[in-house]
Amino acid sequence: MSNTIQIAYRYHTDSFRSRYVVVLVKAFVTFVRPLVEYASPVWSPRLARDTAMVERVQKCFTKRLPGFRYYNYAKRLQLLKLESLEARRVKADLILCYKIVHGLIDIDKYDLFSFVTTSYTRGHDLKIVRKHSFCCQCSCLSLQ
Repeated sequence: MSNTIQIAYRYHTDSFRSRYVVVLVKAFVTFVRPLVEYASPVWSPRLARDTAMVERVQKCFTKRLPGFRYYNYAKRLQLLKLESLEARRVKADLILCYKIVHGLIDIDKYDLFSFVTTSYTRGHDLKIVRKHSFCCQCSCLSLQ
């Protein structure tokens, strides 16, 4: 993971030269972000230091943009209409879980999840209890 982060960091610091923020952001989204998001539900970092290392790629990029140096990270993301990489990883995890549960991916959902089978719950029959932490780091799916 750290090798990929180093490549992505070097790629955005050495490769893009422009005064136009829109061009730089588009280049970052097109060329750098896919490097740090590739197969993220599989390798998604669990430790805070690893999460910070991944997020640092985007944080350093947005800070180097002309006119954005003195804004904090959250404000820079808001102004550039970007999401944090952490939020994008959580979204990717949830999309993968949805696809598994609804049979859109050829993975047996019963290998990863246990479904609540009691008849006194309201709603639908897809209430799940997470068995493994393979695809989701979101605790909102867990009913334990």
